[in-house]
Amino acid sequence: MRTIEADVAIVGGGIIGASTALFLQRAGKRAVVLEREIVAAQASGRNGGGLRTHGRAGPELAFACAAAALWPRLDELLGRPTGYRRIGNLFVAENDAELEALAAQRAHEQGSGVATELLDARQVRALAPGIAPHVVGGKLCPADGHAVPAQATVAIVEAACELGARFFPHTPVTRVLAQGGEVRGVESAELSVAAPVVLDAAGPWAPYVAQLVDVYLPIFPSRSHQLITPPLGRVTDPFTIAARWDFSTSQAADGRVQLSGGGNAADLGRFTFSKRVVPQWVAQLRQRAAELFPVLAGAPIEGAWVGTREHTPDMLPIMGPVEEPRGFFVCAGFSGHGFCLGPYAGQLMAEWIVDGAPSLDLRPFHYQRFQRPEGPLAAADPALQLIG
Repeated sequence: MRTIEADVAIVGGGIIGASTALFLQRAGKRAVVLEREIVAAQASGRNGGGLRTHGRAGPELAFACAAAALWPRLDELLGRPTGYRRIGNLFVAENDAELEALAAQRAHEQGSGVATELLDARQVRALAPGIAPHVVGGKLCPADGHAVPAQATVAIVEAACELGARFFPHTPVTRVLAQGGEVRGVESAELSVAAPVVLDAAGPWAPYVAQLVDVYLPIFPSRSHQLITPPLGRVTDPFTIAARWDFSTSQAADGRVQLSGGGNAADLGRFTFSKRVVPQWVAQLRQRAAELFPVLAGAPIEGAWVGTREHTPDMLPIMGPVEEPRGFFVCAGFSGHGFCLGPYAGQLMAEWIVDGAPSLDLRPFHYQRFQRPEGPLAAADPALQLIG
């Protein structure tokens, strides 16, 4: 078995693991990343690309604002493009009750640094001319944006490698080495990485890595379908999300429209690692797209794929060190929000590892919130939507 040394061994080469490696290298630490497949093969490269600050659960608001502020600077920081565009993010309401809920959401967000606007139906149609006539209004965050998932993740990996990080694709971790209550590194079938710090950033596979050191993480996978059309006429300028959280869409600079959905919330079959495209879900997604954007009814589909999301019971990530073994950190469970939050999450984890504390209060995301006699679901807020 080949053995190498590092300051930090990172399990998971998605946008969070790659970003942590980038910022560790910038801080002068040696990062080695082990990835079970190839980079951007899972959720980091197979999502809708939305960069959203509003519509967040309370503990995530400050996190999302700081993350969104980092994205416009990433191209310069990385020395390569991420596909970032500041196009805004728009929630659309299909009835008065949904519009009232968006207004209440906006009141909750005021004072948090998120600047949003309530729009009437006419204003929504000015931004999204393809929207259905029954839409009654919406909520817009003009500062939000969009990036190209695979392009952005690969750009971060390449920049981290330029600084000296080492990535090992097709290298699933089989052991986390520990001795005397402290981690000593990780092993795969053919590679051993000796390191005093191990970061579990394995997304939906994070519980399997944590279980190797007897740490419980309530994270489970779900399937999210993505469809893309050929270039069309102007459909929507902002990244657009249905207020009921069952559909989102964006239009690329070349006119292609991407449709995203998590499947029927009553369908337990969505909880899976499978990336198989389900025809029934494709049909449901196309139907929902046509309801919100009649111009998409009958539009040809150029491609279809599935991403694997990772969920926690309260839809918030798990971040930080565990009690034992010392030196074992977790950054996973982002519940469909990891692409937007990923680069800043990596910066925070690097700060925590190097400086002993992150620059943002991450106590709401500690794994211990699930260590309670009532069980992990007792920590969940039933008002939070699973597919959000």
